[in-house]
Amino acid sequence: MRSETEATLYVKRSEDEDLLVASVYVDDILLIGSKESKVEEFKESMKTTFEMSDLGRMSFFLGMEVKQMETGIFLHQKKYAEELLSKFCMGNSKPVSTPFSVGEKLFKEDGTPQRGIFKQQRESFDTLKGTVDYGIYYGRTNSVNLIGFSDSDWAGNDEEVKSISGNCFTIGTGVITWSSKKQGPRTSINTGRVYWGYPSVEIAISIAKNPVFHSKTKHIKVKYHVVRYYEEKKEIKVVFSLLEEQLADIYTKPLSKFRFEILVMRLGMDGLSPRRRLKAGEASNSSLN
Repeated sequence: MRSETEATLYVKRSEDEDLLVASVYVDDILLIGSKESKVEEFKESMKTTFEMSDLGRMSFFLGMEVKQMETGIFLHQKKYAEELLSKFCMGNSKPVSTPFSVGEKLFKEDGTPQRGIFKQQRESFDTLKGTVDYGIYYGRTNSVNLIGFSDSDWAGNDEEVKSISGNCFTIGTGVITWSSKKQGPRTSINTGRVYWGYPSVEIAISIAKNPVFHSKTKHIKVKYHVVRYYEEKKEIKVVFSLLEEQLADIYTKPLSKFRFEILVMRLGMDGLSPRRRLKAGEASNSSLN
Protein backbone atom coordinates (compact mmCIF):
# COMPACT_ATOMS: atom_id res chain seq x y z
CA MET A 1 0.00 0.00 0.00
CA ARG A 2 1.33 3.40 -0.98
CA SER A 3 1.40 6.07 1.71
CA GLU A 4 -1.20 8.82 1.33
CA THR A 5 1.20 11.48 2.62
CA GLU A 6 4.58 10.28 1.30
CA ALA A 7 4.69 9.29 -2.37
CA THR A 8 7.89 7.24 -2.05
CA LEU A 9 6.79 5.18 0.98
CA TYR A 10 5.12 1.78 0.69
CA VAL A 11 3.73 -0.34 3.54
CA LYS A 12 2.69 -4.00 3.50
CA ARG A 13 0.91 -5.60 6.45
CA SER A 14 0.16 -9.32 6.38
CA GLU A 15 -2.77 -11.12 8.00
CA ASP A 16 -0.59 -12.13 10.94
CA GLU A 17 0.28 -8.43 11.49
CA ASP A 18 3.83 -8.69 10.13
CA LEU A 19 4.95 -5.32 8.79
CA LEU A 20 7.19 -4.48 5.82
CA VAL A 21 8.07 -0.88 4.91
CA ALA A 22 9.91 0.21 1.74
CA SER A 23 11.16 3.74 1.07
CA VAL A 24 12.23 4.47 -2.53
CA TYR A 25 14.56 7.27 -3.60
CA VAL A 26 15.57 7.22 -7.31
CA ASP A 27 17.45 3.90 -7.54
CA ASP A 28 17.87 3.31 -3.80
CA ILE A 29 15.44 1.30 -1.66
CA LEU A 30 15.45 1.26 2.13
CA LEU A 31 13.69 -1.71 3.76
CA ILE A 32 12.59 -2.35 7.31
CA GLY A 33 10.37 -5.11 8.64
CA SER A 34 9.06 -6.64 11.84
CA LYS A 35 10.68 -9.94 10.82
CA GLU A 36 14.04 -10.37 9.10
CA SER A 37 12.67 -13.35 7.14
CA LYS A 38 10.03 -11.11 5.53
CA VAL A 39 12.69 -8.57 4.54
CA GLU A 40 14.85 -11.29 2.95
CA GLU A 41 11.85 -12.74 1.13
CA PHE A 42 11.01 -9.34 -0.37
CA LYS A 43 14.61 -8.72 -1.45
CA GLU A 44 14.76 -12.05 -3.26
CA SER A 45 11.50 -11.36 -5.10
CA MET A 46 12.82 -7.94 -6.19
CA LYS A 47 16.07 -9.47 -7.47
CA THR A 48 14.14 -11.81 -9.77
CA THR A 49 12.52 -8.78 -11.45
CA PHE A 50 15.20 -6.08 -11.29
CA GLU A 51 18.98 -6.02 -11.47
CA MET A 52 20.19 -4.83 -8.09
CA SER A 53 22.77 -5.43 -5.39
CA ASP A 54 22.20 -6.03 -1.70
CA LEU A 55 24.23 -3.60 0.43
CA GLY A 56 23.33 -5.37 3.65
CA ARG A 57 22.55 -3.61 6.90
CA MET A 58 22.09 0.10 6.40
CA SER A 59 24.88 2.35 7.65
CA PHE A 60 24.50 5.36 5.32
CA PHE A 61 21.48 6.71 3.42
CA LEU A 62 21.03 10.09 1.69
CA GLY A 63 23.67 11.82 3.79
CA MET A 64 22.43 10.27 7.03
CA GLU A 65 24.72 7.95 8.96
CA VAL A 66 23.06 5.09 10.80
CA LYS A 67 24.43 3.18 13.78
CA GLN A 68 22.36 0.10 14.56
CA MET A 69 22.56 -1.33 18.03
CA GLU A 70 20.95 -4.05 20.10
CA THR A 71 18.78 -1.59 21.97
CA GLY A 72 18.00 0.92 19.23
CA ILE A 73 19.12 3.00 16.25
CA PHE A 74 21.26 6.14 16.28
CA LEU A 75 21.04 8.63 13.37
CA HIS A 76 23.69 11.33 12.90
CA GLN A 77 25.46 13.49 10.28
CA LYS A 78 28.97 13.78 11.70
CA LYS A 79 30.64 13.44 8.28
CA TYR A 80 28.44 16.17 6.78
CA ALA A 81 29.01 18.48 9.78
CA GLU A 82 32.79 18.08 9.50
CA GLU A 83 32.62 18.81 5.76
CA LEU A 84 30.73 22.05 6.46
CA LEU A 85 33.30 23.17 9.03
CA SER A 86 36.11 22.42 6.58
CA LYS A 87 34.36 24.10 3.62
CA PHE A 88 34.05 27.40 5.49
CA CYS A 89 37.48 27.11 7.16
CA MET A 90 35.89 26.83 10.60
CA GLY A 91 37.50 23.59 11.68
CA ASN A 92 39.31 25.40 14.51
CA SER A 93 36.13 26.97 15.90
CA LYS A 94 35.80 27.11 19.67
CA PRO A 95 33.24 24.41 20.53
CA VAL A 96 30.23 25.48 22.57
CA SER A 97 27.28 23.41 23.76
CA THR A 98 24.49 26.00 23.36
CA PRO A 99 23.72 28.16 20.28
CA PHE A 100 22.99 31.43 22.16
CA SER A 101 23.41 33.00 25.55
CA VAL A 102 20.37 33.58 27.76
CA GLY A 103 18.67 36.85 26.79
CA GLU A 104 20.43 37.10 23.42
CA LYS A 105 18.27 38.17 20.48
CA LEU A 106 18.64 37.52 16.75
CA PHE A 107 18.67 41.02 15.28
CA LYS A 108 21.02 43.72 13.98
CA GLU A 109 23.66 45.10 16.32
CA ASP A 110 24.45 48.82 16.63
CA GLY A 111 22.72 49.46 13.30
CA THR A 112 25.37 47.39 11.49
CA PRO A 113 23.72 44.33 9.92
CA GLN A 114 27.00 42.85 8.67
CA ARG A 115 28.52 42.74 12.13
CA GLY A 116 25.44 41.09 13.67
CA ILE A 117 25.11 38.54 10.89
CA PHE A 118 28.80 37.58 11.08
CA LYS A 119 28.60 37.10 14.85
CA GLN A 120 25.54 34.88 14.51
CA GLN A 121 27.18 32.81 11.78
CA ARG A 122 30.33 32.38 13.85
CA GLU A 123 28.27 31.25 16.85
CA SER A 124 26.45 28.74 14.63
CA PHE A 125 29.76 27.17 13.59
CA ASP A 126 30.94 27.13 17.22
CA THR A 127 27.78 25.24 18.16
CA LEU A 128 28.23 22.84 15.23
CA LYS A 129 31.81 22.20 16.34
CA GLY A 130 30.65 21.44 19.88
CA THR A 131 27.89 19.06 18.77
CA VAL A 132 29.47 17.59 15.63
CA ASP A 133 28.91 13.99 16.76
CA TYR A 134 25.36 14.52 18.04
CA GLY A 135 22.39 12.67 16.59
CA ILE A 136 19.02 11.21 17.54
CA TYR A 137 18.62 7.91 19.34
CA TYR A 138 15.53 5.78 18.76
CA GLY A 139 15.44 3.07 21.40
CA ARG A 140 13.42 -0.12 21.39
CA THR A 141 10.10 0.57 23.10
CA ASN A 142 6.57 -0.76 23.31
CA SER A 143 5.18 2.78 23.22
CA VAL A 144 4.30 4.14 19.78
CA ASN A 145 2.35 7.22 20.91
CA LEU A 146 2.71 10.33 18.77
CA ILE A 147 3.28 13.28 21.13
CA GLY A 148 3.49 16.88 19.94
CA PHE A 149 4.66 20.06 21.68
CA SER A 150 3.96 23.63 20.56
CA ASP A 151 5.29 26.84 22.07
CA SER A 152 5.63 30.53 21.22
CA ASP A 153 7.91 33.27 22.53
CA TRP A 154 5.24 35.98 22.45
CA ALA A 155 6.62 39.01 20.55
CA GLY A 156 10.11 37.70 21.25
CA ASN A 157 11.53 39.42 18.18
CA ASP A 158 12.01 42.97 19.51
CA GLU A 159 13.00 44.42 16.15
CA GLU A 160 9.81 43.47 14.29
CA VAL A 161 7.59 42.70 17.32
CA LYS A 162 6.84 39.21 16.01
CA SER A 163 6.65 35.92 17.84
CA ILE A 164 8.97 32.97 17.45
CA SER A 165 6.96 29.76 17.26
CA GLY A 166 8.30 26.25 17.65
CA ASN A 167 6.95 22.72 17.63
CA CYS A 168 8.19 19.16 17.67
CA PHE A 169 6.73 15.66 17.58
CA THR A 170 8.14 12.50 19.12
CA ILE A 171 7.48 8.79 18.78
CA GLY A 172 9.00 6.56 21.42
CA THR A 173 12.37 7.89 22.61
CA GLY A 174 13.24 10.34 19.83
CA VAL A 175 12.00 13.40 17.99
CA ILE A 176 10.83 12.80 14.39
CA THR A 177 9.98 16.33 13.19
CA TRP A 178 10.58 19.86 14.44
CA SER A 179 10.16 23.49 13.39
CA SER A 180 11.25 26.94 14.55
CA LYS A 181 10.23 30.08 12.69
CA LYS A 182 9.23 33.70 13.02
CA GLN A 183 5.48 34.08 12.74
CA GLY A 184 4.02 36.22 9.99
CA PRO A 185 1.40 39.00 10.34
CA ARG A 186 -1.51 38.18 12.61
CA THR A 187 -5.03 39.49 12.88
CA SER A 188 -5.59 42.19 15.48
CA ILE A 189 -8.64 40.37 16.86
CA ASN A 190 -7.72 39.00 20.27
CA THR A 191 -9.37 35.61 19.91
CA GLY A 192 -7.62 35.00 16.58
CA ARG A 193 -4.27 35.74 18.17
CA VAL A 194 -5.07 33.40 21.03
CA TYR A 195 -6.09 30.47 18.85
CA TRP A 196 -3.33 30.69 16.26
CA GLY A 197 -0.65 32.81 17.95
CA TYR A 198 -0.71 31.01 21.31
CA PRO A 199 -0.18 33.90 23.78
CA SER A 200 -2.34 31.94 26.24
CA VAL A 201 -2.14 28.18 25.92
CA GLU A 202 -4.98 27.61 28.36
CA ILE A 203 -7.40 29.72 26.28
CA ALA A 204 -6.27 28.05 23.03
CA ILE A 205 -7.01 24.63 24.57
CA SER A 206 -10.44 25.84 25.73
CA ILE A 207 -11.30 26.95 22.19
CA ALA A 208 -10.19 23.61 20.80
CA LYS A 209 -12.32 21.69 23.29
CA ASN A 210 -15.42 23.87 23.66
CA PRO A 211 -17.68 24.80 20.69
CA VAL A 212 -19.37 27.42 22.91
CA PHE A 213 -16.65 29.83 21.78
CA HIS A 214 -17.85 29.54 18.15
CA SER A 215 -19.47 33.01 18.12
CA LYS A 216 -16.13 34.54 19.04
CA THR A 217 -14.08 32.47 16.62
CA LYS A 218 -16.21 32.35 13.44
CA HIS A 219 -13.77 34.77 11.76
CA ILE A 220 -11.08 32.08 11.94
CA LYS A 221 -10.83 29.93 8.84
CA VAL A 222 -12.20 26.40 9.04
CA LYS A 223 -8.75 24.86 8.64
CA TYR A 224 -7.70 26.33 11.99
CA HIS A 225 -10.40 24.23 13.71
CA VAL A 226 -8.85 20.94 12.63
CA VAL A 227 -7.48 20.54 16.16
CA ARG A 228 -10.99 20.76 17.63
CA TYR A 229 -12.29 18.30 15.02
CA TYR A 230 -9.81 15.59 15.98
CA GLU A 231 -10.18 16.39 19.69
CA GLU A 232 -13.92 15.71 19.42
CA LYS A 233 -13.23 12.41 17.61
CA LYS A 234 -10.90 11.41 20.48
CA GLU A 235 -8.06 10.89 18.01
CA ILE A 236 -5.89 13.44 19.81
CA LYS A 237 -5.81 14.86 23.32
CA VAL A 238 -4.88 18.51 23.89
CA VAL A 239 -3.28 19.19 27.28
CA PHE A 240 -1.34 21.99 28.93
CA SER A 241 2.40 21.39 29.36
CA LEU A 242 4.24 22.67 32.38
CA LEU A 243 7.40 24.62 31.63
CA GLU A 244 9.70 21.78 32.67
CA GLU A 245 7.84 19.42 30.31
CA GLN A 246 7.63 21.79 27.32
CA LEU A 247 10.12 20.37 24.80
CA ALA A 248 9.28 23.02 22.16
CA ASP A 249 10.74 25.68 24.48
CA ILE A 250 14.15 24.92 22.97
CA TYR A 251 12.95 26.16 19.54
CA THR A 252 11.68 29.58 20.66
CA LYS A 253 14.31 31.26 22.81
CA PRO A 254 17.90 31.05 24.17
CA LEU A 255 18.10 28.88 27.29
CA SER A 256 20.57 28.30 30.09
CA LYS A 257 23.11 25.55 29.50
CA PHE A 258 21.45 23.30 32.10
CA ARG A 259 17.93 23.76 30.66
CA PHE A 260 19.20 23.39 27.07
CA GLU A 261 21.03 20.13 27.77
CA ILE A 262 18.03 18.67 29.63
CA LEU A 263 15.74 19.35 26.66
CA VAL A 264 18.30 18.06 24.17
CA MET A 265 18.44 14.77 26.07
CA ARG A 266 14.65 14.55 26.31
CA LEU A 267 14.42 15.01 22.53
CA GLY A 268 16.46 11.83 22.19
CA MET A 269 19.70 13.55 21.16
CA ASP A 270 23.08 12.21 22.23
CA GLY A 271 26.66 11.82 21.06
CA LEU A 272 28.36 8.96 19.21
CA SER A 273 29.89 7.97 22.56
CA PRO A 274 26.55 8.16 24.35
CA ARG A 275 25.95 8.52 28.04
CA ARG A 276 23.57 5.56 27.74
CA ARG A 277 26.51 3.15 27.19
CA LEU A 278 24.66 1.21 24.51
CA LYS A 279 26.04 -2.03 23.14
CA ALA A 280 26.28 -2.83 19.44
CA GLY A 281 23.73 -5.38 18.27
CA GLU A 282 21.62 -6.75 15.47
CA ALA A 283 18.68 -5.14 13.68
CA SER A 284 16.54 -6.17 10.72
CA ASN A 285 17.15 -3.05 8.59
CA SER A 286 18.90 -3.33 5.24
CA SER A 287 19.36 -1.34 2.05
CA LEU A 288 19.32 -2.21 -1.63
CA ASN A 289 20.91 -0.35 -4.52
